[in-house]
Amino acid sequence: MNKSVPVIQATNLSRFFGPHKAVTKVNLEILPGSAFGLMGENGAGKTTLLRLIAGLILPSSGKLEVLGLDPSKQQTDLGHKIGFVPEEPALFPELGVRSQLLFFGGAKGLSGQNLRDSVDHQLERFDLTRHTKQPCGSLSRGLRKRVALALGFLDDPELMLLDEPTSGLDPVHRESFISWLLKKRGKTSWILSSHDLEEIQSLTSHAAHLEEGSLKGIETSTDLAHLKPKQNQLWKHP
Repeated sequence: MNKSVPVIQATNLSRFFGPHKAVTKVNLEILPGSAFGLMGENGAGKTTLLRLIAGLILPSSGKLEVLGLDPSKQQTDLGHKIGFVPEEPALFPELGVRSQLLFFGGAKGLSGQNLRDSVDHQLERFDLTRHTKQPCGSLSRGLRKRVALALGFLDDPELMLLDEPTSGLDPVHRESFISWLLKKRGKTSWILSSHDLEEIQSLTSHAAHLEEGSLKGIETSTDLAHLKPKQNQLWKHP
């Protein structure tokens, strides 16, 4: 981890889909080792911002650097440094769980015994050893999310992008994942999007509040500790 280079440096970052302004002039700096949250209602721009950071879509305007790299020009190099766990994982339905991890691990540059050891470690870490040959298309939602988590952490990335990472997990695996992630705090950086205020409070030290694509404020851990959900909705910026 290069502590002299910000994990994220966004300047007037915008992304439009036709007339819809998904992300509008976001200015954001996230330092190495950060546990950073994204808060906001559905359609606030959280997932779009994560996809921009991952290099899956290009900005409409503005500037973005991720780990010192430009995602629009250095996506391959960046792909070896980040892990992305989407809310709804896109998996090859015909591939078994282990084959899925081997395929994507190879695409990220792992090979040989290193690849096999990494895959076996993640299968054990996310309690998937009983499902190694099961086609991913036949998995339950919770199992699919555990496969997505295993893929995201496969090569010990410098930066993790977590979009509703516990959505679909049963309570036992949810608590196991949260406990494990907390042990990695300070050793890796992550940006976590969640509708769950308690999850934001426990897993992040700062959190940005997005509303209709705009950054409305950044809350510290002290601010977050005093927030309370209203009618089961995440806190809304005044």
